[in-house]
Amino acid sequence: MIEEQCTQSDLGISYKKFIKKCLGPHTNQVIAEELKKTIGHPFDMLILLAGVDAGNSPHLYVISDTAITSYITLGYAAVGCGTTIATTSLADDGKGYYRRSIAETSYRVYEAKRAAQQTGLVGTTTDMVIIRESDDPQILDAQRLNVLSSKYDARHFRYALTNDEIAEIDNSLRRST
Repeated sequence: MIEEQCTQSDLGISYKKFIKKCLGPHTNQVIAEELKKTIGHPFDMLILLAGVDAGNSPHLYVISDTAITSYITLGYAAVGCGTTIATTSLADDGKGYYRRSIAETSYRVYEAKRAAQQTGLVGTTTDMVIIRESDDPQILDAQRLNVLSSKYDARHFRYALTNDEIAEIDNSLRRST
């Protein structure tokens, strides 16, 4: 697992311990401490770090070799060669990201990724993970991604999802028990 290799060799901590530390009450401090460890090892890349802490507060950061930038207030961020078009796609429509359902947010993120592919520099492979408080991260499998893809393909760039589309996405994201 690449995450384990990076955290163990570069940060001197296992991936599970790093995640556990990040779920604690001092997430900003943990990230700052780990950044100090990596400062001497330039990676020439950006990391988009997102999650929720034990108090269900969202965290969203872009980490570079030299800085950590918080995007908590904005509610969204993008990294890579498709950043400009993805960020434009994610731009708020007045509803605000913290008042969106998981289904609608998932679709908006998928839509931004597909929009960024138009640069010709962003690959077509899409990986998405939903992070919820008090639950394991949910990696969206092909079936769930296909629901998002079918909505994207059918919308023909309509601006908003319909309530039925949100409900269908929501149903596809539910965990089977």
